[in-house]
Amino acid sequence: MHRSAAEGRFGVAEPAGRASVCARTLTIGVFTNALPLNTPKSQRNEKPATTDAHNLSRKAVAFGIMLTVRNGNASDLIAPRRESPRSLCDGPWSRTERMLKKEFTDFIFATNTDGSGKAASYVRALDMLGPILTKHYPHPIVSGSMWHGFTLSELKAIHEWLCAEARKGSANAKALGFESPSYLANNFCSAAVKAYGEFMAAEAFEDEIVAKVSGETSGKSVAQKAETLIETTAKTELEAHLDLTKKEGVDKLAAVKVRVNQDIFRKIVLMNYSNKCCVTGLDVPAVLQASHISSWKEDAANRLNPENGLCLSATYHEAFDAHLISFDEDYRLIVSKDVKGHYASAAAKSYFIDREGEKIIMPTKYLPSQTLLAKHRELLAC
Repeated sequence: MHRSAAEGRFGVAEPAGRASVCARTLTIGVFTNALPLNTPKSQRNEKPATTDAHNLSRKAVAFGIMLTVRNGNASDLIAPRRESPRSLCDGPWSRTERMLKKEFTDFIFATNTDGSGKAASYVRALDMLGPILTKHYPHPIVSGSMWHGFTLSELKAIHEWLCAEARKGSANAKALGFESPSYLANNFCSAAVKAYGEFMAAEAFEDEIVAKVSGETSGKSVAQKAETLIETTAKTELEAHLDLTKKEGVDKLAAVKVRVNQDIFRKIVLMNYSNKCCVTGLDVPAVLQASHISSWKEDAANRLNPENGLCLSATYHEAFDAHLISFDEDYRLIVSKDVKGHYASAAAKSYFIDREGEKIIMPTKYLPSQTLLAKHRELLAC
């Protein structure tokens, strides 16, 4: 499926030289190379005129930042090249279909304002659509799956096709191969695709903010700039995907902004720790979490401050939030007396007790705030 340079967000034309996250084109300045996913390397012309800019964009992708380079200057987003249809993007941010499903499901749960159980049904609808689009859609999708990433303009076209097919009734849904014809006839599949577009738009917006704050030298300046950008641009960037004339759309925008804030913090923190748990070095993104030293709920000023963040795998995150572990003035692991005095199992020794005194894997840029860690240590479980 091809798109013009002006196509982009879900239903909105984008400026030339700008690409949505997960797009199939790589944009560098005014140079656009439209490459199908299965284009052999021998047939690619990957060398842009601005070699330094190209190298910068490659490094940015390697660190999880998606940038566009315009006239040699880094700004906005690029969509990284993908070799495998199962991977949303290259480098440490690569995601399998399962991971993408989970993130989409989490997004629906977090932003669903009417309380209905849409997430599982939307995932089922998108699962159902992959083989059907491969057979019947005028522009068959490459991988046979909805979970390899689409441009927002592609999702808009799929949405419009589904609406048109839904108007033909249940008999048409059966002919297309829907195991539950009502999913198409009642516009549930088109609603799922629209929600998928909202998710992709939020992802693109998050990556744009991360790129714009990545040059800040302190965690506080990162937080201040990110908050300003989110507050001043979120409505403009996301309103095209939400009906803000209705209360539901306004409520959803507010929910999406909360989700965006949390995701931006996670991306910055994981990037700061090179996508590794700072205690164990575990580098599986699906189990890595951005832990707030001072809680999100109680410390609004430091919500987006990477100096208020630690990259921890799920077990250590839970233990840290429960004040069963902390870190001293030299960033060495402290284990609470509660753990040492009450848990003698081999697992407790392996996970916690034997690791006490070990120094964390240090971040690349923003050191954890010792002021915030000192407050955390005060609450260490005795």
